[in-house]
Amino acid sequence: MEWDGASGGSGTIEGALQAPVRGSEDLAPPRPLERSLRWIGVPEHLARLLSATPSLRLSWMASVASILTLATAAARAHPDGSGTTFLVLAPLLPLAGVALAYGPASDPSFDIARAAPLSSFRLMLLRATAVLLGTTGIALVAGAFLPGSGWQAAAWILPSLAVTLSGLLLGTFIDGVAAAGAVAFAWVAGVLTYSRLAEDVAQVFGGPAQVGFSVIAIGLAGGIVRRRDRFEIEQRVRKRELVSAADAERRRLERNLHDGAQQQLVGIGIKVRLIRNALERDRGAALALLDQLDADVADAMASLRDLARGMYPPVLAEHGLVSALGSQIERHGLPVSLDARTLGRYAPEIEATVYFCCLEALQNISKYARASSARISLSGSAGELSFLVRDDGIGFEPARTQRGAGLRNMEERVAAFGGTLLIDSAPGKGTAIHGSLPIAR
Repeated sequence: MEWDGASGGSGTIEGALQAPVRGSEDLAPPRPLERSLRWIGVPEHLARLLSATPSLRLSWMASVASILTLATAAARAHPDGSGTTFLVLAPLLPLAGVALAYGPASDPSFDIARAAPLSSFRLMLLRATAVLLGTTGIALVAGAFLPGSGWQAAAWILPSLAVTLSGLLLGTFIDGVAAAGAVAFAWVAGVLTYSRLAEDVAQVFGGPAQVGFSVIAIGLAGGIVRRRDRFEIEQRVRKRELVSAADAERRRLERNLHDGAQQQLVGIGIKVRLIRNALERDRGAALALLDQLDADVADAMASLRDLARGMYPPVLAEHGLVSALGSQIERHGLPVSLDARTLGRYAPEIEATVYFCCLEALQNISKYARASSARISLSGSAGELSFLVRDDGIGFEPARTQRGAGLRNMEERVAAFGGTLLIDSAPGKGTAIHGSLPIAR
């Protein structure tokens, strides 16, 4: 099935999306860590979030290096201790770093993490990995200077991993700093207790103990993955509830408009036509005036219909996506084709998500893309409904352009139902927005 609209359109998506970025020169210059991460290919937003991590900054890493250097010096001054202090301290440092991975100073995720901790779980894991790798690198260098057996240079690695993962997992139930404190206390108490019972602290880091630490680390990693999946499901459900509530409010407003102002305008239109029929024989001037009044009423009705369509169009509820988008395309100022040959009916909230995303994409195209034509493709396959909105406009660079409110709204709508939204664009090559949502038929 194909629809084609009229012609028109101006502006650029790139210009609109870059509008909020024009003040970016007022931001703090990138830190050395951020520049290094971006140089090796880390996306800009991730590099900025990682560089804002307090326990990845130079001051924190210098503190870690100082502590491990002192522990190594103590081991060399007292070789009989076999580096016990180093082995006990090394696992606690990444644990402390992970607990302090969020901080209020110049950290763009701090307030978000406190207000909505579920949304920060992915970032927490990313920062924890970065902190663990950074601290491990410093500890490996320091461990190479330990006296005695070479195994001591690496005997702390598995305990460090187990202790850090323990803090991460416990941090999904209680405050992260409190979780780290509890795990650190348990670690020190366990080492002291075991060393007294065995009368040899080296056994805490020996072969059998290393096997135990590896088993514990694997179990803790599985627990963290399960907690992450649960958090993502809960977050998705919350977003879906918000979207459903917004759609319900739109439908309520639509009913109010239909039963109120729209019915009044319908009555006015009927009266105007009756008056025209009565006066059409001998009062030409009055007839012309009434024709103008009739046109004004029609315009007001069209405006109300547009408003109602922006909330939740009846044609979408009654006839589905193809008819709803087709009616919009007919009134669009740009030639737009619609390809939806294999499309059926889906859950109302899924259809509404695709509908509003396509309208938002068309609005961006008509305002900013300087395109001569556009195309919407809809397809439904086993377990998935997807849409593609493509234009032949000037395009932009998604990686270097900050998302505008429209694109963010599209991403949030799609993500609320577990879907994905991809933007493919380049200067001079147009833009393609592809979204897919899982469906249950």
